Parts: sequence; structure tokens; C-alpha cells
Amino acid sequence: MILLQLKKTRVAFVIQGEGISEVRPNEETDPEFAKVFYEAKKAGVEIVFYLCEVTPYTLKIVSERGEAE
Repeated sequence: MILLQLKKTRVAFVIQGEGISEVRPNEETDPEFAKVFYEAKKAGVEIVFYLCEVTPYTLKIVSERGEAE
């Protein structure tokens, strides 16, 4: 018997800012990226983003979030 090992694919964005609840492409400024982004999502790629705090000397990930549906 052959068992397939399924792997999860994720795209991660690191975001400097507060109050972010979702990540999506700017279709107006980069339509090609938007097309590929939505194709990947439809194919099952998980979209996640990391909120961070930045100082002159550090970048600290403070939370991980999945894309809001």
C-alpha cells in the first residue's frame, strides 16, 4: 500500500501596523499579483500574516493570523 503524505502550503506576510484583520492584494496597482494570489488561495494555499513591532534595532513578531474570510 502506498500512502501519500500531504503537505500544507502557506504564504506568509509580515506586517508592521496595528488593527490589521486581513491581507489581500491591491488589484489596481498589481493586477498580476492579485490574479496569482487568488489562484493560489483557490488551490488551497493558506494565507497567513504576522503582525510585528519594529524598533530601530529589532523586529518582533507579536501575533500570527489567518486571512479573514
